[in-house]
Amino acid sequence: MNHNSEPLFAGRRRDRRMKPGCRRSMPTVVCTMIALSVVAGLAQQDGHDSLRSEAQQRGRARYVIEHVPLSLVYSGLLEGVVQPRDAKLGVGLYMLSAGGLIAGSFAIPTTPAQAHLSIAYGYRGMLTGAGLAEVLGVRDAGARCFTALGSGVAAEFWGYRLARGMSAGQAQLLSTYTDVGILGGGLLWGMTFQGDPVPWLLLGEGVGIGAGYLRQRSLSYTEGQAMFVRTTGVLGALAPVGLTYALAGSDGVGALNGRFASGTALLGSLGALYYAERHIGNYPLTAGGGVACAGLAAAGALLGGGLAFLVSPNDYYGIGETSQRMIVGGATLGAVGGLAAGLSLAKRSAALTQGSWLTPNDRLAVNWTILSASALSYAKDKQFSAPGLVTFRF
Repeated sequence: MNHNSEPLFAGRRRDRRMKPGCRRSMPTVVCTMIALSVVAGLAQQDGHDSLRSEAQQRGRARYVIEHVPLSLVYSGLLEGVVQPRDAKLGVGLYMLSAGGLIAGSFAIPTTPAQAHLSIAYGYRGMLTGAGLAEVLGVRDAGARCFTALGSGVAAEFWGYRLARGMSAGQAQLLSTYTDVGILGGGLLWGMTFQGDPVPWLLLGEGVGIGAGYLRQRSLSYTEGQAMFVRTTGVLGALAPVGLTYALAGSDGVGALNGRFASGTALLGSLGALYYAERHIGNYPLTAGGGVACAGLAAAGALLGGGLAFLVSPNDYYGIGETSQRMIVGGATLGAVGGLAAGLSLAKRSAALTQGSWLTPNDRLAVNWTILSASALSYAKDKQFSAPGLVTFRF
């Protein structure tokens, strides 16, 4: 018999009380969920005010699909903020918050531009918040997660509002320059090696956002064109470093304590951006064409590096520097060749859509010229033939 237990009267049961950890976590959970609901409500109201017809909401499906992983990340950060001590509460909080965020994304009217820019800035906003927490010296894990979560949600909402009136290509170009600015900030830090790299990354991100906003106002790019600019800018930074290592080895990359490699990468990225903007302006690539350029560049890098590995000299102790230089050089040349092949394929795909009603965001084209000729042929010979009447674009 347990003498420490309290006697219970007949017919009465001991009440289950909430654990202290749960009681302390519940206010934070409730406040956070209310804040997320308010932001979603504001976005929905903003969307209804700016979008009047269903034709202007073609980005809703894209936004919902791309918001699923973002919602899962948000829920993970929320777990870090609350830090529930009870496993059941933690699992329930994660599932409820993730499900609520995913379900809430269905209610927000979205254009393709808003779908892209809001999701893109949601991810980058979380990284920005984490960087700000490090700069400010925040050491508590919960506070870091709260900063990243708040910054991500705020950046997503800001991107949603900023993309009003933009085309999908303009939004893609803005996020492209944002990424290139972050890359440039890291390369500038590599040239100086002064202090923490995070402030340089944040500075580069701010410069990239400003430059992207100005460029998208003057360039009426399609989504594929902006994606080509992004791929070329990143490859322009990597290619000089890869070729330097392939030709001069570790001594070439480490010249001037790495500043030479960082400087050539920065100049290469800027030069590639200048070339990409001047070259691609006359070719309205589709979104699939932009993906083809990026995908074939990655495939070319793998093929080039793999072929170089097969022909590289064997070393009993592993891959020596000679083999490494061959692999890096092969991957660099393969990436450049893959980008060129992807651009050629994208140009051919864009040329096939001329003379049809296809718009940059559509995937189905009808060639009215062939239809007219086929109608005349049917009226004359009573035979209908229209090859290439309907085409699908990747």
